[in-house]
Amino acid sequence: MFPVGENTIPNVMAALGGYSDAEMRDSCFLSDQMAQDGCPYLWDRFSGANYLTALIEDAPLLAIFNYLKTGFVQQPTDFYFRPFMLAVHQHEPIPVKHPPFDQS
Repeated sequence: MFPVGENTIPNVMAALGGYSDAEMRDSCFLSDQMAQDGCPYLWDRFSGANYLTALIEDAPLLAIFNYLKTGFVQQPTDFYFRPFMLAVHQHEPIPVKHPPFDQS
């Protein structure tokens, strides 16, 4: 794989939008407060062809579209896992130390 940019967002945007980092910044990332709802993502094309779409990320606090950004105001895909993962994250138990792996 050949990286497009230095971090996650330019590389993911190239795969999910088909645009370069500069093109996406000019249309989708004008500011950190700009919602991502109007950006042309790959799932929009699949949805237009009557496919079911999903966006699933397992770390809601580090989510690609929400980390230091507004993210989506409207549900972007048919199945959007973020609200569920935020609820799970709020109710996670306090981590328990398990020897011998945790030596602190």
